[in-house]
Amino acid sequence: DCPFPVHLGSNAKEYPDQRVKPILCGPDMDYSSNLIRMVQQLDSEWVIVWMDDFLLAETIDTARIRRIVALAERENAAYVNLTVLPFELTPLFTGPDIEGEVGEIRADAPYRIVLGVSLWRREALLRVLKPGESAWQVERQGARRTNDTPWRYFFVARSRLHHPPINILNGIEEGRWTRQTVRFLRKAGLDGALAGRAVELPRRALAVAIYCRVRYYAVSKAIAIGGDRAMKALTSL
Repeated sequence: DCPFPVHLGSNAKEYPDQRVKPILCGPDMDYSSNLIRMVQQLDSEWVIVWMDDFLLAETIDTARIRRIVALAERENAAYVNLTVLPFELTPLFTGPDIEGEVGEIRADAPYRIVLGVSLWRREALLRVLKPGESAWQVERQGARRTNDTPWRYFFVARSRLHHPPINILNGIEEGRWTRQTVRFLRKAGLDGALAGRAVELPRRALAVAIYCRVRYYAVSKAIAIGGDRAMKALTSL
């Protein structure tokens, strides 16, 4: 029941479905240049950017998304992240919940913007993107450029971390299918989608899981003890 037009950004390939409108950007350049050319072809004030390796894991509550869009317009937002990965650090740097859905992200927060699945004011997105940058560079370096924009930035509220507006699986890490995504696709009967790409090794999956948990609890403990001073020290790292 998606009420919004759906666009597929691609270099030259189109998807044969009348519900999907292609946005072709031509010969491949870098991530940011491609995305800029795609977004420039849209005429809407808002856009939900959805990276192709983030897989929808459960049905979306459309009424909830509509409320968040209205909140973004009312609160002068540039960006609202609509999903959250396990043990992600950004929620630790957000303010009090607004309407039980989002919290405002500090200007100096690490990963103030995450492209994954996010609602953007189109003008703000074009101002943050810089030709020549990868997606990773946009999230790291583009975050600093958000300080030069007049809008506010929001993330999934802490009270909603286990029930974000859009629940996804992070499909690919370092060029390999994540193990949880493989299980998800096989259960859905989509084994064919797995062909041609290696699967994450068990020991790497375990190492990443341990690292993310240790990092998250260490940062949250430091913030709980040191408050604002700890946040500033951590963001400088």
